[in-house]
Amino acid sequence: MVIYQTTKQFYTAIAKALNIPTTNEKDKPLSGEVLKEEITLNANSRTLFIFPESKRLPASVRYWLDSLLNQGVKIVTFMVANPQRDVFLKLQKLELPLVSNQQMRAIIHDQARQMGITLTRSEIAELLASCGRNPFLARKKVAAYALGLEQNLEHTQYIDISPITYSVLLFIGIFRFVGLGTGDRGLYVVGSCILILIMILKQLGKIQGAKRKLGQ
Repeated sequence: MVIYQTTKQFYTAIAKALNIPTTNEKDKPLSGEVLKEEITLNANSRTLFIFPESKRLPASVRYWLDSLLNQGVKIVTFMVANPQRDVFLKLQKLELPLVSNQQMRAIIHDQARQMGITLTRSEIAELLASCGRNPFLARKKVAAYALGLEQNLEHTQYIDISPITYSVLLFIGIFRFVGLGTGDRGLYVVGSCILILIMILKQLGKIQGAKRKLGQ
């Protein structure tokens, strides 16, 4: 299992895992290109590579892994979304289940124990609601709580209502066409005024002030 940091460290970590020497006869570190060639020569169908954060892998490494697949090397990558390019196109996609609430509570308890604090049930519930199913965010929230940093817990789930807005606009547009087609000037005028009013309210809703607190 290797997490990419730099190219040299990446190949060095893989070489050590495969028991490949990382220094020459004069005990000088081998270059990244030399290490890559040695890994390529020693990797076979019994070799398994696991990359927890595959989004860090640069294009040069991904192309190299693509060539290793042709040698029968087994590769497992973890990432939020499949980029659908180069080596990832050849890998089978498997979606992992979300972390359960019980597992999230265990992560919060573990992080709180490491920070030397004790959380009540209500505090755990607030932290759980603010981080969802993200373990990394849960650890960050607990660490911030232990340090006494201000917690801006957001429990609101926003919904995109733009389809509803467009549907209402189209529905009002029907009144205009009906009034225009039947010659009912009153219906046409009312429909036009309501349409313009909704467009004005929509634009006014986009106004946002400076997100600062008093005294800043």
